[in-house]
Amino acid sequence: MLKKIFRGTCLISLAVLMAFFVTVIPVSVRFYANALVKELKLEADYLTHGIETVGTDYLVQTIEKGNRVTLISTDGAVIFDSTADADAMENHLDREEIREAIETGEGYATRRSHTLSDFNIYYAKRLPDGRILRVSAEAVSVTDLIATLTPVAIAVLALSLALAILLAYRMSKGISRELEKIDPEHPSEQGVYPELRPLIRRISKQNQLIARQMDELTLRRREFDSITENMDDGLIILDERAKIITVNKIAATLIGIDQSDADSFTLNNQFLTKLNAGKELRKIISDSLLGTRGEAFINTEEKTYHAIADPVIIDGSVAGVAILMLDETEKEKREELRREFTSNISHELKTPLTSISGFAELIRCGIAGDNSQHFADNIYREAQRLIVLVNDIIKLSRLDGKTPELHFDKLSLLRAAETVAERIKNVAELKNISIAVVGSDEEITADEKLLDEIIYNLCDNAVKYGNEGGYVKLTVGKTADNRVSLRVEDNGIGIPADQLDRVFERFYRVDKSHSKSIGGTGLGLSIVKHGIACHGGEIMLSSVFGKGTTVTAVFPTSHNTDLT
Repeated sequence: MLKKIFRGTCLISLAVLMAFFVTVIPVSVRFYANALVKELKLEADYLTHGIETVGTDYLVQTIEKGNRVTLISTDGAVIFDSTADADAMENHLDREEIREAIETGEGYATRRSHTLSDFNIYYAKRLPDGRILRVSAEAVSVTDLIATLTPVAIAVLALSLALAILLAYRMSKGISRELEKIDPEHPSEQGVYPELRPLIRRISKQNQLIARQMDELTLRRREFDSITENMDDGLIILDERAKIITVNKIAATLIGIDQSDADSFTLNNQFLTKLNAGKELRKIISDSLLGTRGEAFINTEEKTYHAIADPVIIDGSVAGVAILMLDETEKEKREELRREFTSNISHELKTPLTSISGFAELIRCGIAGDNSQHFADNIYREAQRLIVLVNDIIKLSRLDGKTPELHFDKLSLLRAAETVAERIKNVAELKNISIAVVGSDEEITADEKLLDEIIYNLCDNAVKYGNEGGYVKLTVGKTADNRVSLRVEDNGIGIPADQLDRVFERFYRVDKSHSKSIGGTGLGLSIVKHGIACHGGEIMLSSVFGKGTTVTAVFPTSHNTDLT
């Protein structure tokens, strides 16, 4: 802008000076000619008066006294000339000023003299007797005047141009200093040119608008970051060149980059080789950049993700890619548990059904004979085993539901333990196992039927896997963090250390042959674990193989019944 101001000022100054010289020189010449003509007219009037008084001899007195004087007869012949020989001069009727004087009484002309070869101004006047008196003077031509003034004009032009450049420089610098004083962040109208004040006001309005937009953008960005960072799934947003625009913590960890450095990466870089599924991810990104939705599964050591890449279309063209990485780990685990559960159910049901079918076949064919009662007893036992198994499966399925139908009330854990101990006492006496319930009377919020099922399964396992003459001890108390605990302790066969983590699995038995002989289904501890989880509690297990087992169930004193 300053260069334009400087250049414009110089060009305007130069144009003004040129216009001045182009205008002034012709005007000056014209003024000079008019003044000379007036002088010649006065001289002609003076000479006319002399001729009328003295006669033609009066003209002789004008020789070498001033301007050239010529007297011309009515036929155009030169009678007298103060500068040249009159007899040698040609007829002057064709001269412009002579013709005009004959016609109107006076005439003017400017031309180069044929006789003297000088540039002259002529004034002719008709005398009373018809003759023509002409007075002429040497004049300066426009060309001569320009030639004379050119050096002076160049000097003046150069001086004026230098002065214009200096003034333009000072002016542009002054404007520049005023503009530099303006603070774009905090513009003020104080101390600036009045012409700049509309600009200052516009900058202020723009700053206010930008500030509001930045505040809104920052707020939306924080909201977006807060949402994405608290997502359980990964999110990546790319531009049309596959450069990362946004990536949340989960996705950044998954693709192996530092989230703070994400904006310096593109998903075409080699860092994707850190992933086992790098090729699959690049493939769906490439497809999305071409406008096609892509899906792939990414498996890490611990988790499985379902990556979905969708193209972002703006004005009919792909402007980027949005990638959502859904955590499918739990789903895969549930599918695996479901498959395992189905397989185990099939296996568990097959054995008693095969026995029942075999015994029934023997009776139907009459082969049983006197052993019919024995076979019928076997069928009954296997049928009872099936009923127990199906009941346990139903219980477990009900607890697996998202909203099991439970009814929570304030219950005494000590009293519930005593009730179960009393009910299982007769079974324990068959193995000469003593059952004792001790501790403080603590109250919890629980479903009565499910709590009874939990305590019964723990006591039943302790009795079933207890040794002859052993004991089962139930202790109710408070934990250090003010929760209520139920500890079931026995001195039975115990659990090997390498199997402690698996005893809560469905259908898992430490000693399969012994479990079948006592009617175990392998679902008891699974029911216990799920039941305690429904109450917001937790279960802990410790055991020494051959010496006994201790199971501790911990319950909160109150439970959010809205979850059920």
